[in-house]
Amino acid sequence: MNEDRAKRFVWEAGDVELLTNDNMECAGCKFVIENDAIECIIYEVKPAFVMENRKHCPQLQKKE
Repeated sequence: MNEDRAKRFVWEAGDVELLTNDNMECAGCKFVIENDAIECIIYEVKPAFVMENRKHCPQLQKKE
């Protein structure tokens, strides 16, 4: 069923960027949940400013 939806989806408002931890500062954070760009150990839903790379995450702690 999801494949059917993906085939029908049409986006005409410009490019769409896939949101991943690798294209956010979250990639090196000790609170990251692998393969989950929306939440982490601290946030059920990461702040929009973090996901949009507008500001640094106030909870960011680099992995040791």
